[in-house]
Order: sequence, then C-alpha cells, then structure tokens
Amino acid sequence: MQELINLLNFLEDKGVFYIILCAIVVLFIIKPDWGKRISLVFVALFTFYKWARKANVSRSFEFKISNVTTELNKEIGEEILPTNPKIKWVKNTTREAFVNEGKVVVKLDYHDDRNRTFALATSSYVNKSLLPVARRYIPEEIMESCSLLVTRRIITDKNEDSLEFFVTDILKEVFKDKPEIEELYNELTDLDNNAMFLQILIPELWKMGKRIYPNNIKKAIVEDEIEKLIKFLHAIATKKYDQIAKLNLDSNLFKLRVILVGKMETLHGKGIDPYIFRINEGINNGYKSIYLLGYERKTGFLKEIKKRFEDHEKIQHIKIREGNVINSNFDNMKCICIGLTIKEHFEVEEKTEAS
Repeated sequence: MQELINLLNFLEDKGVFYIILCAIVVLFIIKPDWGKRISLVFVALFTFYKWARKANVSRSFEFKISNVTTELNKEIGEEILPTNPKIKWVKNTTREAFVNEGKVVVKLDYHDDRNRTFALATSSYVNKSLLPVARRYIPEEIMESCSLLVTRRIITDKNEDSLEFFVTDILKEVFKDKPEIEELYNELTDLDNNAMFLQILIPELWKMGKRIYPNNIKKAIVEDEIEKLIKFLHAIATKKYDQIAKLNLDSNLFKLRVILVGKMETLHGKGIDPYIFRINEGINNGYKSIYLLGYERKTGFLKEIKKRFEDHEKIQHIKIREGNVINSNFDNMKCICIGLTIKEHFEVEEKTEAS
C-alpha cells in the first residue's frame, strides 16, 4: 500500500490529479455515461488516497513520539512518559488530548505542514502524559513549564524541522498569555543546560508523586516544596566557578544532596574517598536521594564510586544519567549524573558526642 501512496503523492505533486479532473469534465460533455463511471473511480481513489495519507502520517508521528519517549524513560530510569500516543484527525481546529485505554488520544486538525502538525501533536501528548501521578500535585504553571521543555527535547531529537514552529508559535503564544510560564521555563532551561532537569528535577518530581499518592495534600504546601526544590537546583546550576552554593536540601518532601565532582588534580591526589565519605554521611543523615555530577572525563572515577555502593544495604537503586552542560562560552560538554535512591525504611545511625 505504501508504494501506491507514494505514487499518488507523486501524481498530486505534479498536478496530475487536476489534469485527470479536467479530462473527466470533458468526457462528461462528450460521453456522459463513461464520464460518470470514471468519475466514481476517481473519487473513490482520491478518497482512499486522502485517508491513507493521513493514516500514514499519524502512524509515522506515533512511532517517532513513542520511540523517543521509550528512550527518555530508559535514560532517566523512571516511567515519566508511560503512555503511547494515538493520533486522530478531526475537521475542527480545536485540539484535545485525553487518556483512553492506556494511550493518550490526541485530536487535531490535519495540515499539509507536517512540521507544524508534529509540533502540535507532541505538545498535546506531553501535556497529558508527563508525570501522570505527580501531576496531580504539581502546580499548573510548573507542570506546563516542564511539559514545554520535554516537548522541545522530543522535537529536537526526532523532528528538528518542527523546532521553528514550536519556538515561534507554541512558545510565543504561551509566553504572551502567561508571562509567569516564560520565567519558569527560563529557570528550567538553566537546569537543562547544566544537566539537572531530566537528571535531577524530573526524577525527584516522579518520586514525590509515588511517595505521597493517593494522599490528599493541600496544593499550596506542595507548591511551596517544589519551589524550594527548583530554587535549590537553580542556585547550583547558575553559580560561578568560585562561588559556594548550598548542596543539601532538607525539606518535608525533598531530602537530597548534590555532590559536584571536583578538579582532576584533586581526584588524582585524594582519590574518591572524600566522595564516599559524603555519600555515607548523606545516607546516615536521612537524605532520600544523593546525586553526583561530573564531566565526562571523570567517568572512570564516577563509575568507581557507583561500584562501591552497588550492593549497599541502604541503597534502593542507582541510575546513571547523561546530559549536556552549556558553559558561558556556549561550549557543549557531556556530563554524567549518578543518582542514588535511598531505601525508605532503615535505621539511621545515631550521632554520638565524644565524652
């Protein structure tokens, strides 16, 4: 069937359909019976072509989006986008997305500009699918900002030609109506440019949802906690090289420690023991998550640290996540993030004072 669709696409591009249509009109005048029969065949063929072309486009988009979401879930180590998309074409221009039978059904109008359509389909899908449990508690403006950033990631990975429409139409329209979203989006972009959005923020929000669902918690309380988390991470992401930033967050919902793996000369001189000590200290002080961040050239040291805790009785799991850091010179450098999730229930060692 794909070969037939390709042929019909070729004929349409060359204007052959219109030539055939003119020929049928002439045939109607000369031989009405023959013209009627041929016109019925032509209408049936053209109707099939339009249906098949739309079906082909929807399948292509569904595959691309499903493929990249599978990659994202694997990369992060959590099911942040657990549902697959199902695209349905409608005649009106009202876009809609809802969950049905384990899929996010995206309804939108068919358009010949496939870059536009892919951007709209991806945006609608992510807005409904991202963090399905945690989104019940996350404030709308934070959820929308996260969805926009994830949408941009999917578009960049799978259909970069759609990026222009996403930036000039979707983002521009959202920022025009909701300036607070623009401010949040820019803050989250700072995290993303320092390998802390998909690597730390999104996993923390995912774990938060799992931890508190189905409890009924006031949204204002959760909003305050999430704002603390974003400000904490943003301060680390935007700090200057010689500045000191707070690396521990100890709030009601988020207890995490961030460890920045230092200079190569420090690693060669002191080895990984200082980092082992800080991880153990974090575990014994009741932190739920500990993250180590280091540039790619430090991968060997990071993996050695990870290996030390693989069979640790208090560690639930360890995830390695990669990201990119864009420095002040706009150089793109690969970064490694190792995330340790501590088991929820274990006996914390008591601190004793020397007598």
